[in-house]
Amino acid sequence: MTTPKTKLPFSIQTSDLIRLSVAVLAGAIAYWQVTQQWSAQNEQAARMAYRDFLKVSMDNPKLSAGFEANGDFTVLDEEQYFWYATLMTETFEEVLAHVPNIDSWIDLVKIQVDMHCGFYVSDNFVPELYSVKLQDTVSEVLEEIDC
Repeated sequence: MTTPKTKLPFSIQTSDLIRLSVAVLAGAIAYWQVTQQWSAQNEQAARMAYRDFLKVSMDNPKLSAGFEANGDFTVLDEEQYFWYATLMTETFEEVLAHVPNIDSWIDLVKIQVDMHCGFYVSDNFVPELYSVKLQDTVSEVLEEIDC
């Protein structure tokens, strides 16, 4: 004796489809929330790094104006400027690592590279120590200006 095949009622098949759709929608919403949170955290990290750099700049206006703006630098001033410019470059590296495709941050980096172009054309700046994104940004600025 064979068991008769029973066909599932239409409502059960529809409910399975609805459950699957809800699960897919919930997954998509969760993914969107995670990416939005990640973007916000990256923006916050970039802001914190730049805020720390701004504090150093405000405490050292002679250095933040750029080496070329101050022709009367002593040997000590030159050493301080080297470390200031290195800190600035490391800050840009961190900013671009967190927000590499946000134009306003890239423009901010370009403005600072322009102001401190003397450092970036000197032997003190070693591009190979930094990301390709930062190297390209610095190169782009230096090609556009007469430093």
